[in-house]
Amino acid sequence: INRLETIDSGSIHIDGALLPEEGRKLATLRSEVGMVFQRPVLLPGTIEDNLRAAVPDAVADDLEQSLLSVGLTEPLNRDAASLSGGEAQRMCLARTLLTDPDVVLFDEPTSALDPAATSSIEALARGLVADGKSCLWVTHDLDQMRAISDHVLFVDGGKVLQQGSFDVICAAPCPAFECFLGGER
Repeated sequence: INRLETIDSGSIHIDGALLPEEGRKLATLRSEVGMVFQRPVLLPGTIEDNLRAAVPDAVADDLEQSLLSVGLTEPLNRDAASLSGGEAQRMCLARTLLTDPDVVLFDEPTSALDPAATSSIEALARGLVADGKSCLWVTHDLDQMRAISDHVLFVDGGKVLQQGSFDVICAAPCPAFECFLGGER
């Protein structure tokens, strides 16, 4: 969706606009469609350096507010490399949110986090949705899928095999989703 990979078939629409749009700058698209990766991507330097990578001309108050919005009260001059896994993931989410994206992609953002950090990131995503943002969350965790999803797309081999609410899909799973469930419902 934010063109980390080239589309080779099918199409993607955001708010009715076809992507990739002819002549659309990649940087513009990526500010509208933010991404939080499975492992936090920390840049060398301080938390401030990491946040300014997204919005170089942001004022310090905006940077601090972005950290507060994800539950961090760390000083901007703290070395980013000293953050715990959960703190680093929240700082990366703060960096993404500084661009005020319309859509936030979460690529298994909690797979390496402890339960408390996982709950925090999940709550942040639910808050974004409540505030009108669209979130696309990739997970292989059935409990997480059940807990946070409004709509599930089950993708296998690059194809959407089934979609709907978690309960609807579980009530009549396609064979591949049945295997994914492994008897768990």
